[in-house]
Order: sequence, then structure tokens, then C-alpha cells
Amino acid sequence: MSVVVGLVKDGHVYMAADTRCLEGYEKTTAKKLFAKKHLQWGTWAIGVVGYSRNTEIAAELDLKTLKSEDKRKTTIPQLCRGYFDALREEISDRGVLKDCDAESAFLLAVKGRLFQTDPTFCMTEITTLIAIGTGAPYAEATLWALQTYCPDMPPEQMVRTAVDAAIHFNVSVGGEIEVVVI
Repeated sequence: MSVVVGLVKDGHVYMAADTRCLEGYEKTTAKKLFAKKHLQWGTWAIGVVGYSRNTEIAAELDLKTLKSEDKRKTTIPQLCRGYFDALREEISDRGVLKDCDAESAFLLAVKGRLFQTDPTFCMTEITTLIAIGTGAPYAEATLWALQTYCPDMPPEQMVRTAVDAAIHFNVSVGGEIEVVVI
């Protein structure tokens, strides 16, 4: 799997991910964090851990474009729920849903808010911090410690350090570290 980390701080979402991909016993690289621009919603990001086909599908999808009257009535959680519903449908059609090695988890950042969905597509809004993937326990503990004991550290450095800790303790996490701010 790997690790994707999310931190909500000062009205922004800071996300970081590793780039290691294990195929059998071979180490390769794979992008797991995608930042995109949307005409209505601005810059948004999706972070994915799990099956690589599901990652490709998540990277292909875009947020829904709404008519102006619908946009005024649509909340950010409703927008994200719509994205995750479309993602689940696409994965059901073209990806892998039920396989213990293929389950995927997602973090979605839109307009300074962060949402997480697990392999069953249960969506939760994250208001502080989260890490998903095999390196999650190490990254989340590191991020919590940095937030608690080094609150003046720049948030970009916090999420990068959290992924670096996961790299140190988990063989399935590694490679370059990518960081985005939404």
C-alpha cells in the first residue's frame, strides 16, 4: 500500500504521500497524490492508497460542474459525497472493489476541508489530521506529536516529516515525498 497524510490547519489542507509501489518483490514508483484545478471549485486534491488501478481511476475523475443555482445550494460535503459515489461506481465498473490486496482508501481536499473514505466508501470529514495506508500508524503518530510539541513548525514540513517517519518504519512506504497545499 503506502501512506497519504492529511493535516487541516489555519484554513488549509496539507497533504503528503510517498511514491513507492510494490509489485510482487519489485519496487517501482507510482503517483498517489493528485492536485487539480476546477473552474468552479478551485484547486483540489485526491490522495489514494491501495490498488493501482483504483488510483488511476481516482486520478481520471473530476469534481462535478454545477449550474449556478445548484452550486449555491450544494455544500462541500455534498460535492465530495458525489465525487466518492462516482468513484465507487467507476471502480465497480473498471477497478477492483473486493480483494484484500486491492482495497483502496482515499483523502479528498476541497476548499480547505478534508474528507476521508475507507474501502467501503464510508465518508468522514477530518478536522485535524489523518493518515491512510500501511504506514498510517507511524505517520499519524508523528503528525500528532509534531502538532502537539512543535506547533510552530511549518505544516508542509510536518506532513513531509510524517511520511518520512512512515518510510523509516515500513518497507512498503518509500520513494520521493510529494506535498500539496489546498
